[in-house]
Amino acid sequence: MFHSEIFSKIQKIISSKFGEKSYKLLDIGCGDAYCIEKFLTNTGLNYYCGVDKSDKALFLAEKNMSKDNIKTLLLNSDFTESLDKINDDFDVVLAGYSIHHLESFEEKTTLLHKSIEKLQNDGIFVFYDLIQKDDESLEQYHERYIKNCKDNWESIGVKELDQISDHIKKNDYPLTLQGWKNIFESSPG
Repeated sequence: MFHSEIFSKIQKIISSKFGEKSYKLLDIGCGDAYCIEKFLTNTGLNYYCGVDKSDKALFLAEKNMSKDNIKTLLLNSDFTESLDKINDDFDVVLAGYSIHHLESFEEKTTLLHKSIEKLQNDGIFVFYDLIQKDDESLEQYHERYIKNCKDNWESIGVKELDQISDHIKKNDYPLTLQGWKNIFESSPG
């Protein structure tokens, strides 16, 4: 899924924006925070808030983030509900490979708008996610993505690929590129 390549770019964006200055980061759908620890802890990151719905991922995130002297808050919560609970503003809001898990366009729009509202005035919003082709149904998207996983993820065993396929079919609701653009164009900020 090109995590290392993506985070290498994110590191450059953040470094060019903040240099050595400290900054606060909100990570929506943080997973295990492996890439945060690997790519961003050597920047000015001094406060990290990660949100995810997986106990297992958050356990690993806690281990990964404990390696560095960065104030960390991890929330096991629905993404949108968690934003209502967080009183901080952030210099960076990151939403990577996470918003497509919300089923409806309205849920995605609400979450993205609330995420942008958590930014400080000069903050940056970093977003990357899955994209459904304009001419494919959700079922066709699932088939294409699962085929890509099976064809390219050589180190993953059959049992794990079956679990990933099941996860995709039950949890992935991407938008087309135009759908994502529509959400951002309707943003109040």
